Formats: sequence, structure tokens, C-alpha cells
Amino acid sequence: MATTRLAAARSQFEARIDAAEDFVARCVSARHNAQNRPALTRDLLEWSAEMALLKLVLGGERFFEIAMALYVLGERSPTGFRPRRLRRLVENTTVREVRDVFRGDQEHIGWNSPSVIIDRAKRWVRAGEPFQTTLSSASQLLVYLVKMRNVVAHESESAFDKYERATRSLYGALPNRLCPGAQLIAAPPAAIPFLATGSLLGAAIASYRVIAAGIVP
Repeated sequence: MATTRLAAARSQFEARIDAAEDFVARCVSARHNAQNRPALTRDLLEWSAEMALLKLVLGGERFFEIAMALYVLGERSPTGFRPRRLRRLVENTTVREVRDVFRGDQEHIGWNSPSVIIDRAKRWVRAGEPFQTTLSSASQLLVYLVKMRNVVAHESESAFDKYERATRSLYGALPNRLCPGAQLIAAPPAAIPFLATGSLLGAAIASYRVIAAGIVP
């Protein structure tokens, strides 16, 4: 991959994806030092999956913001892709300054909702690409992962209610035990046909890799 700031942003995100995957794999393979059994209980394995999810979602938020800022500055991806800009900034504008422009007078703006990110991209680059196509195809999964992440991060009734409703809609019924970690280490929902077999966390990791390559080709 060519050495550009967009390439670096993608590499940093992919490194975080790899680290999350490796962390969970190490937790699963860890053995008790005196007995021939796993070192971690199922509850702890679920916690490891939840911690990995937090890192994935947060890494995605930063990647989306940095990538959009760099495209707005007119940079090309490693393959030479550069979207047509709809708005121009003054010369020598920095990435930090572009991010400040995105925020405007708000203290914080979201980077975890595909529809919000796409709408923001459409204000800056033609057709909102490469965010429009890439995030639209993965939006169902990303929206659900964020609801799970909010339960893990906040443990609020509001976050859990939204997660419960989303789970019922996506899975058709609620599992016997509704818990992000339990779902992450279980099979992904059949309602999202493009997800590979295995665990939901594994499918999320694979999807984030596809997203990274789609936004920064």
C-alpha cells in the first residue's frame, strides 16, 4: 500500500481490527496453568468479546472522521481514487481544522451512524462517495453493533431497550439470555445474509476490514 495519509489511516484502523481479533483469540486459547481446561470462564470470554467490540466501534469512528477529512483536503487513496469535492477549504488547512469545521459549533458530532456519515459526506464530496456505497451495504450490521456497544459502554436502561428492540427485529425473537457478549460469540443473525458463518464478532471483524478497503481503496 502506498504511503499516504489515507493509507496510514487505513493501516491504523486495520491494526486495531487485527489487535481486537488477536485479543479475543488469545482469551479463547488461554489455558489454566495447572489444569487441562480453559483459563477463562464463559462469562469472561463474553467480556473479552465486548471489549473487542468497543475497540472496533471506536476505531471505526476515528477512521471515518479522518478519512473524510483527508478526502475533503483533496488527498488520493493509494490506488489514486479522489472524489470530486463539492466545497473547497482555504489552502494549507490542516486535518484538525477540517474536523473542527465538521463539528461547527457543536461539542461533539457522531461518527457511528452510517446514515449520518453518508449525509455528511454528501455535503462535501460528490454522491457521498466512497462512504455512500461502502456504508450503505453494511449499515444494518453497523447500526446493530453500535446498539450493542452502547449497552456495553453505558449500561443504561435506554441503551438496553434500544438493543432489545433491535435484537427482536433482527433475530425474529429474543434469545434466552440477552447479552452483547453472548451474542458476539454466537452465530450471526440469518437476517443479514452476507455475514459469514462463525461468530457475530468474527463477522463484524471481517466486515470492518471490507469497509476499510472500500473507503480507502
